[in-house]
Amino acid sequence: MRKKLMVLAALAALSAFSLGALSVAAQDEQEFTIGISNSFVSSEWRTQMIQNFEETAAELSEDPELGVEIELVIESEDTDAAGQEQQI
Repeated sequence: MRKKLMVLAALAALSAFSLGALSVAAQDEQEFTIGISNSFVSSEWRTQMIQNFEETAAELSEDPELGVEIELVIESEDTDAAGQEQQI
């Protein structure tokens, strides 16, 4: 549970919307696109991070009480800050 909350908090920070938007049951489905620029792909931790994002986004999208649809756009390649800016 703690792991899911941490991933959820990271998703919220990356997508610039509040956690409140996810926790409120909605009548109409809300759609969010979350972009992740993974600049260092040679790490097991980074691979696990991407997997956690994907699992959490799928879990949240499958919950009918939340009424949210999350699309992840993941860019993973070795790059610097300028490269990440270009990805965005």
